[in-house]
Amino acid sequence: MTQGEPSDSGDPYFDRDGKPALRRSFCVFMDVLGFSSHVATSFAAGKGQEALNRYYEVFTQQLKATFNRDAEGKFRSWDVKVFTDNIVLGYAFDSWHAECEFASVARKVGVYQLLMALDNYFVRGAISVGDLFLDANTVFGPALLEAHNLESTRARDPRVILSPGVVDYVRMHIGFYCDASYAPQTRFVLLDADGELFIHYLNYLTEPYDEVPAIDSEGLAQHKENILKNLELHRRSPKIWAKYQWVANYHDYFCEECREYLGYHDDLAIDRAVLEIRPTRFVPLRGEQAP
Repeated sequence: MTQGEPSDSGDPYFDRDGKPALRRSFCVFMDVLGFSSHVATSFAAGKGQEALNRYYEVFTQQLKATFNRDAEGKFRSWDVKVFTDNIVLGYAFDSWHAECEFASVARKVGVYQLLMALDNYFVRGAISVGDLFLDANTVFGPALLEAHNLESTRARDPRVILSPGVVDYVRMHIGFYCDASYAPQTRFVLLDADGELFIHYLNYLTEPYDEVPAIDSEGLAQHKENILKNLELHRRSPKIWAKYQWVANYHDYFCEECREYLGYHDDLAIDRAVLEIRPTRFVPLRGEQAP
């Protein structure tokens, strides 16, 4: 048998002899923005157990909602490994072009990001492509190294970016359609201002596209509220504040995109004045208010 051929047990990363096998895969590495700081702050305030209880409840719930192995039956092409706030998802190729595989990866990543953001945990990460092995104890292969490196050096904001290799696959997938605007990839991948492609997780607040799509206005309102809380919380920490400024700009981009959708209203957008940071006088002039 050839290396990487899946086992009859349905485990994508073992061969038919039960031996570990490298398989060409999409690899996702994600973590929660500011998780270490959140843990340290909670323990310093004497609320470590409270923080654990909430995180465990949210994390467990969203993992089950997004990465339920049993939901796909005996045979599946993916596996996932979790440690603290880190998630590694491996999605092995079943086809040479891997279009369906990438669509599944994008959906799992996007839905997980969305659910976590609605619980006020914003996720950052990267998706790579290459050889990978993954089971309950081990993650191994160059795809993991690239995904982790991209997450730590280029993701920067609460977004899950695509490696150059994954971008090549997405371009190929879009090329399968006679009109690129009809390609489904255009709905769940966005191009950022710095040239990075990333997963459009707010897309999963919309109902399936029809003549007039509908928007989950309650979910979008909660997303806005969580952003505003973090902007206020981190106003005196410019590096962190800028990350939530990015989320706010992304949120408002989405609001512009779905302005005509059923259920949308202008109060769902973020007031641009909230995102302005300007210097003030150290000593206010007469008649001015102190900052």
